[in-house]
Amino acid sequence: MTVTPSQLAYLPSDDNQAFLDWLGYHAQAHRQVAEKAVRDGHTDLGTYDVADAADMDDWLYFHNQEHQTTAEIYNLAAPPDLSFWDRQDPVNDANWLQSHSLVHQTEKNGLGL
Repeated sequence: MTVTPSQLAYLPSDDNQAFLDWLGYHAQAHRQVAEKAVRDGHTDLGTYDVADAADMDDWLYFHNQEHQTTAEIYNLAAPPDLSFWDRQDPVNDANWLQSHSLVHQTEKNGLGL
């Protein structure tokens, strides 16, 4: 199942199964970008498995770097800093999810996906 970037903005807090599902859908979006980048000759996008958030600090760092690199490679608007996400803080959680979904929408539009 493919999700739209706006669907990535919604994730119930304290629901581990929903988070795992979200990670899978989110990873699909990153794979689409990575595959497009390779087709366009950009092999330096990154290879971190965003479907695995076992170490959340690493996940946030490498995930943020991947969005930054994508924006640079394709001359897209610089994404916000996505390296901090507090799932326990409802305001931060909602802001991160919304900002992140907009980054994916920008990538989808900018790359013609």
